Amino acid sequence: MSAEPLFPYQENQVAELVGMPLPARLFVAWSMGLGKTRLCIEVANRRRFTRILVIGPAIGRVIWPYEWSKWKGTGKLVFWSWNEIVRNPASYQEYVRRWRPDMIVLDEAHYAKERKAKRTQVVYGPAIDGGPASLIHGVPMVLALSGTPAPNFTSELWTHLNALAPATIWRSTTTTPLAEHQFRELYSHQRASNYGFRVVGSKNTDQLRERTKTFFRRLLKEQVLPDLPPLMVVEEPLDVDMSTIPADFRDPALAGVMSDDELVKWLNDRATHLAGARRLLGGAKVKAAIEWIEEFLASSDRKLVVFAHHLGVIDQLQQRLTGQAVNVTGGTPTRLRQAAVHLFQNDNGIRVFIGQTLAAGTGLTLTASHDVMVLEPDWTPANIAQAIQRTHRIGQKNAVLARMMYAPGTLDEVIAGVMARKTRDLQGLFAHKEDAA
Repeated sequence: MSAEPLFPYQENQVAELVGMPLPARLFVAWSMGLGKTRLCIEVANRRRFTRILVIGPAIGRVIWPYEWSKWKGTGKLVFWSWNEIVRNPASYQEYVRRWRPDMIVLDEAHYAKERKAKRTQVVYGPAIDGGPASLIHGVPMVLALSGTPAPNFTSELWTHLNALAPATIWRSTTTTPLAEHQFRELYSHQRASNYGFRVVGSKNTDQLRERTKTFFRRLLKEQVLPDLPPLMVVEEPLDVDMSTIPADFRDPALAGVMSDDELVKWLNDRATHLAGARRLLGGAKVKAAIEWIEEFLASSDRKLVVFAHHLGVIDQLQQRLTGQAVNVTGGTPTRLRQAAVHLFQNDNGIRVFIGQTLAAGTGLTLTASHDVMVLEPDWTPANIAQAIQRTHRIGQKNAVLARMMYAPGTLDEVIAGVMARKTRDLQGLFAHKEDAA
C-alpha cells in the first residue's frame, strides 16, 4: 500500500467505495487538488482490481502512470485520451469488450457534458443511456471525476445522470429517466432566441441536489482542509494603448443589458465571429502585461503563473522572458509538460510558468507560485477555475491571488468581471446549504 497515509476524508470515501456492491457508478465531484487520482488508485488496490482503464486529458498520459507508480497501483493501467477515442470508436469499444476492465475512470468527466459530442457518444453510447454500444457497459465500477461537473449550468449534468445514474432522474410516473429537454425544462431557466430556446441559468437546484445526493460525492476544500490558505480572484487593469483595442471590444454597454449568465452565453455563441478581434485584443495586452510581469519579478522573489489563450501571446511572453520562464501549450509533447512543471517547481531561476489555459489547466501542480495572472480570460468560467486551481492545491502554503487582467473601459473589463465572479461562485456549485455557509 501507499507509504503515506490517506487523509481522513480520503479514507472515509475509499472505505465507502470498497464496501459498495457492484456494479457501481459514482461521480466524485471533489474540489480540485484534493486527491481524486489517489482515491481511485486506492480503491482499485483494495478491491483487487487487475484491469483499470482511465480516459482523460492528454496530459494524463504522463500524470496517471506517475501517480500509479507513486501510490503503488497493483493492477494494469491503460490510459486513453478523450481525443483519441473518437478516431476509431469501434476499435476502442472492441478492446474494452475483449479486455473487460474492472474499473473505468473518466478523468475530467465534464468533457462528456455535450450529448452530441463524439467522445460523449463513445463513452456513454449513441443514445447516452449506458447501453451495449457504450464503453462503460458491463464494467463493474465507473468513477467520473471532475471538480467542475457542470462548467456553466446544471443542465450539463444530464448526460452523466442519464448514463450513470438514471434512477436519480426518473419521471414521477415511470421508471424511465427524464429526456434531455424535460431535464432542461425542470432544472434550467431558458429564453427564446432566433436559434430556439437557450439556457440562461439554473433553477430547482435544491430538488436536483436531493435527487442526486447518492450519485455525487461533493467535497469542498474548506470542508476538509481548513488550513489550506484562501483563494482570492480579483480584477486588475492593464495600462493598454486604447488605440490598439479592436472595435468589437471597445463598447462595454452590454454590462447594462445582460446578466452574467447571458453574457457567457452570448460570448460563446459568437466565439467564431469574435475570434479575430479576441486575438488582436490579446496581442494588444502583451506589452502592458510584460511591463507588469517585469515589475512583479523585480519587486519580489515570488514566482508567477500566467494563463493565456493565443499561441502568439504566449510566444511573445516567452521570448521576452527567456531564461526565466517555461511554457506549456496544446502543442507541447506530454513528456515535456511535466519537465516544464518540474523546472518551475524546483528551479529558483525559473520564475514564470506560461500556460495555454485549456492545455495547462488540468493535471498540473504549480504550487511553487501563489500568484496567478489570467491575461486572456477563457469564456467558459470552469476553464478559468480549473487553471487557477493548479496553484491552490495540497502543498500550497500561501494564500493564492488570481488576477483577471483587463483593458479598462472596454468589453474586456466587463468580461473579466463576469469571469471573476463566476469563477468564485463555481466552488459552491452543488454544495449543500450547510457547506456553502
